[in-house]
Amino acid sequence: MIKTLFLFAALYLGAGFPVAGANESIAQLPRNEKIWSTADQRWLTIHEWQHEAIENGDVLVIGEQHAVDGSLSEIVHHRNQVQLMELIAATHPVSLGMEFFDYPRQSFVDQYTSGTIAEAEFLRAIGWGGNAWPVYRDQVNLPAANGGRTWALNIPRTISGKVGRTGPGSLDEQEISKLPPVWEPGSAPYFERFKEVMNGHVPEERLQNFFWAQSLWDDTMAWQTSLRRDPAGVFVIIAGQFHVDFGHALPARLKVYGLPQVKTLVQAEVTEWNAESLAKAVAPDPKYGAQADYILVYELPPEPAATSKAEHL
Repeated sequence: MIKTLFLFAALYLGAGFPVAGANESIAQLPRNEKIWSTADQRWLTIHEWQHEAIENGDVLVIGEQHAVDGSLSEIVHHRNQVQLMELIAATHPVSLGMEFFDYPRQSFVDQYTSGTIAEAEFLRAIGWGGNAWPVYRDQVNLPAANGGRTWALNIPRTISGKVGRTGPGSLDEQEISKLPPVWEPGSAPYFERFKEVMNGHVPEERLQNFFWAQSLWDDTMAWQTSLRRDPAGVFVIIAGQFHVDFGHALPARLKVYGLPQVKTLVQAEVTEWNAESLAKAVAPDPKYGAQADYILVYELPPEPAATSKAEHL
């Protein structure tokens, strides 16, 4: 969680996207996995979740840990996203909304996913600033082959960065024209969690500005989703987990923007597959409650002894 928010802070200040080594070529690794339904208080297999939990019109918000170091943990985490999207695409048209992409650059996303511009040109055009891209490639390209589309959801980083530095009142008319129609600071529990994580790392006098910028991301993503979502399919959003946890942020704002079928999913990694580890992975927070509607719990296999990290890059 802290790692994710530090990345947000860097983005607000214009430092660019997360940087990571990536391994797009590692195949699905055999492991134990299942999904906890917090509403039903029961375990589902991946395929039971696919058939019982997902329906047309859903907005499925997947909370992710941004890739920063190319570890096996990160690679499996992002391959899980592909697996979930493939399962949904087997029975529903699927579209994808990306937190990483600024919505004014949608034309470049369309050109890339239709094959009319090369990947390197696309990454330059959208301002991708790191080497984490390979772990997101499959997710971004999957909708075009499955009756859907990939959408850029976020506000330009120049705007959120300015808000983080100097506050919402510092925006000029051109910047204001790009704002969502409703932009409000997030809820009190959301700010409380934000302050707990950021306190001591951001000057007190700037904490409110940073939270305004954080909330701007949520409202912009919710607004763009309300414009792009197709009720005849499933709209998947990949966003940093702090935007998703406990439904405080993006899920709540999606409902403000008139989207009733919002479901959330996060991942929990365990190194031992036993009752104690599983119970701990899905236990509700004593203060904030269930982390998400669904929690994908999986066993991270040990890294093969003969495979060095360099071979993953």
